[in-house]
Amino acid sequence: MATGKGAYFALADSLGVLTDWSPHVRTITAANEAEEVDGTVITSTKREFEPTFERDRMTVRLKWSAAAVDLSKDVKGLVDLAYEYGPDGGATGQPMISGTANVLRAQTIGGADPSALTELEVELNINSEVHGTFPVVGGLGAGRAARQR
Repeated sequence: MATGKGAYFALADSLGVLTDWSPHVRTITAANEAEEVDGTVITSTKREFEPTFERDRMTVRLKWSAAAVDLSKDVKGLVDLAYEYGPDGGATGQPMISGTANVLRAQTIGGADPSALTELEVELNINSEVHGTFPVVGGLGAGRAARQR
């Protein structure tokens, strides 16, 4: 999952209000991690691994700005936040991936290097994921986000 030109991303704040983060987002990546435990017994002739849990994560990188810092600071450590992601944008009828997520971390990447871009990275643990399309929404530009920063 990677953002393309015109992609849309919104994340709820502590009050549950979806906020459009798109103007600050540089990239969105997702990963599915499966954990295994060693199930080898003493009579085994080879190692045996058994699958346990799967974990879906999404990492959102933002171009550093005062507004982006406020967005990431407002959600740091929060759980069960609603999110919406539209790889092709947030207009009515566009594909939408939505659900809830926990914010695992929000931190600044980069620093005083004049040749590097300072970014903010927000890592989400995805609790639920639903695939659909953006609904018809009166008066809002993209998606269902109630506000834009």
